[in-house]
Amino acid sequence: MSKQSIWNFLKHKGFSDIAAAALMGNMEAESNCVSNRLQGDFTNGFKRSIEYTAQVDAGNISRHEFIYDGPGGGGYGLCQWTYHPRKAGLYDLAQEQNVSIGDEFIQVEWLTRELWQDEYKAVREILEKSPSIRECSDVIVKQFLRPADQSEAVCKYRADLGRAFYQQFSEAEAEDPDGIPEEGKVTITGEEFRIYSRAVLVVMTLRDLLKAMEEFK
Repeated sequence: MSKQSIWNFLKHKGFSDIAAAALMGNMEAESNCVSNRLQGDFTNGFKRSIEYTAQVDAGNISRHEFIYDGPGGGGYGLCQWTYHPRKAGLYDLAQEQNVSIGDEFIQVEWLTRELWQDEYKAVREILEKSPSIRECSDVIVKQFLRPADQSEAVCKYRADLGRAFYQQFSEAEAEDPDGIPEEGKVTITGEEFRIYSRAVLVVMTLRDLLKAMEEFK
């Protein structure tokens, strides 16, 4: 699995460079672009995620358990799908195609199918027409993935991650489609990708735990 292959498949599915970059920036923030990533897994080499995925694929973790009882808050995959109807769609598509639930291509396929649902028509239209990574990334955050934290800081950073992918993979002539002045740009290294994404997942896990404790009271 590689980020290049995810980019290539997004392009194959018809996404523009700008839309693909915005999607991948959000995937990076959600899962480090690791398609078998289990929410809250910080083990070396994501060993826990690998073991969990193998159990789902073998049927030892049932469809119901995968959809409703995912550990660590329930998020799974490139987009950390959590809401049970969305996880059900991913599960059923993987079963239909007889591939692993952690297969990155089946996840991009499911992502595409979701975006073509009527519910996400407005999101799709922006991804198809907007010349701005920031605008595309913001609509993904606020109307598609809907993470708990949708603050300006989070939206800006996810867009910055998207710009880094654009600069890395796009063959378009424009170096920065958003036209950000040089002094306003943020240079993001691969190590910064990893640290930020890990921090976001830690915060989300702690927030879910605190919410559960409050509900228990």
